[in-house]
Amino acid sequence: MPRRLDEFASLGRIEFRFDFAEKLDEHLSKPEVASPCGKGELITNGSFDQPPYDDATRRLFGFDARRVAGLQTKPAFLYGEVRLDRDVDLSVQRTILLSIDDDDPIRIDCAGAIPERTRSDEVVTAINRAMRRDVAGYDNGLIITSPTAGSASAVELHFWSTLQVPQTWEGEGRRVLRAKIPPLMIVALPVLPAAPAPVDPVPFKVLRLFGLSRSEIDRLRSVDSSELVQQIPVVGGCDYALRFLYRVLDLGSKVPAPAQTQQEPHPTPGLWRVRWLDRNGSVVGTDGGTLSGDLQRETNAATVYEVRLSAPDQAVKAELRFAQPPHGFLLLGNVSFAPTLQALNNTSFQRWEVDRLPSAWVHLGGSVEPLLDREARQILGANLLGDGPEGTILVQTVKVVAGDSYEMRVRARPRGPIVGDPEVRPVQERARLEFRWRTDGSLGEPVILLLDGRGFHTQAWAGTAPVRANQAEVRLVQPQGRGNLLVEELSLARTDMVSVPFTFLAEVPGELTVSDLRVAYDLPEPTGPRRQEMIRAAQQLLVEPLTEPAPAAPPPITVIDGIGEKRAERLAAMGIDSMEKLAAATPEIVAPVLGGVPVDVALKLAAQFIEEAKKLLGLQEEPGG
Repeated sequence: MPRRLDEFASLGRIEFRFDFAEKLDEHLSKPEVASPCGKGELITNGSFDQPPYDDATRRLFGFDARRVAGLQTKPAFLYGEVRLDRDVDLSVQRTILLSIDDDDPIRIDCAGAIPERTRSDEVVTAINRAMRRDVAGYDNGLIITSPTAGSASAVELHFWSTLQVPQTWEGEGRRVLRAKIPPLMIVALPVLPAAPAPVDPVPFKVLRLFGLSRSEIDRLRSVDSSELVQQIPVVGGCDYALRFLYRVLDLGSKVPAPAQTQQEPHPTPGLWRVRWLDRNGSVVGTDGGTLSGDLQRETNAATVYEVRLSAPDQAVKAELRFAQPPHGFLLLGNVSFAPTLQALNNTSFQRWEVDRLPSAWVHLGGSVEPLLDREARQILGANLLGDGPEGTILVQTVKVVAGDSYEMRVRARPRGPIVGDPEVRPVQERARLEFRWRTDGSLGEPVILLLDGRGFHTQAWAGTAPVRANQAEVRLVQPQGRGNLLVEELSLARTDMVSVPFTFLAEVPGELTVSDLRVAYDLPEPTGPRRQEMIRAAQQLLVEPLTEPAPAAPPPITVIDGIGEKRAERLAAMGIDSMEKLAAATPEIVAPVLGGVPVDVALKLAAQFIEEAKKLLGLQEEPGG
């Protein structure tokens, strides 16, 4: 049916009508011509979730990992957040990884006699039997209690992990750590430095978070490198996008300076490599790069790494390899390798070199820096500075196919207040994108998109590569003295254009000129996880779990001797339903609910309850402390 473009309706000048249903139906009904490069994800098990994991921690406790330390003379208590009044299904996810007082973690199978209908008492029995002592109980949720007290007391549930190579990948099992850190499954390639006895330079809390035992940690010290490899079918001459999340952990020495006898080694960056192989298995080309953690220390987030690769004409396979040389800890997640129509590299400016210049871009002058949002834990884009002695220019030259249609999209905006009216300035004094086709080594006339206006931040342009054109040049320009420009994303992709009939109706006298007007249909990306999904995962994944685990919620007031369920209910009716509220109360408020005893006894008992609550919360020193 006819559709209407109303962008000029408010001016009362013009109405655009276009009927695309017939043409679109004609286009979609054509026999699909298979792309020689294929489509869709080529990596198998890039999410590392096979074989299935059997972790039951969230199902039984309501969280994935937690560590709780003892308070003064009190033991550590870890309270589950899930009521197990009904049977729980542990037929598949049935194990937890638990350690007490920083002993080696123990993997515990919590499934009952009938795994699909496991009872809470069966879970308690399984934990106590595995730990060889009574540390588990149940009171409206599972409770794990350390048998010791004070600062040495600790209870920790670890993230599910195992030394195991994921299915369809190649590597050595004792050198590859597979772990579940929500929201994704990850793989770690740890190569630990040898510890100069008796000092251990590896942050113990990080490795123990993954549930590694002391013997497993020691074995990782003898590993000279760790690798993960997969071979992928490709078509020579095609372009592919490699995308993954990664995080580099700094495992340098954390011991006090007087105890250090030598300078701590600097962590070695991880690597990625692609070897292009022909039918005989011979290498016909290579690509690769290093995985630095420099910006990660500033954002405290994982990095979304994305690179465009071109297969040599003779290639039939790509061998993707991730490697961690000695002394480093590389974490990987959500690996994707798929055909792409994107011509540009580093389109969202997530990759930066050690000299803090954007990867794949040529810097021709001025200053550019990554714009970091430390609160959101992400790189927002490239900030082109115009407040220096010269303007800033970034250039990227890419190959194109003559006769093919391309669409360019840029999301950019001035950073800071706009001074004056940019519209009245000459083009050479405005922030802009310049695009040129290159034919036989010569550059054509530029297409210019102005980026410093007050309108929408996203702009688009479409065109067809001229005959004999084999390259295109994209140039970002921020003139000197005209503020700064934030470029969040820039893409140049091949598109499939469909001609659509238009009807133009002028409502007032005068001339109407329309030139090169097109309607494009954006097809969904068929390849793996979308970039924004990966950026959101990078903000969550491998960030909070790798910092010091937050303390668990305070225990319920029923752990205090003398406060049972009935007294707890009466206190809750008065608004005292937590350990914090009891510690903040006065004996005069608490005493009335302690019925059945004289007033002076009730006041004394109430004062004891309040003191005990303060001790459990660490708000009051023990006598003699």
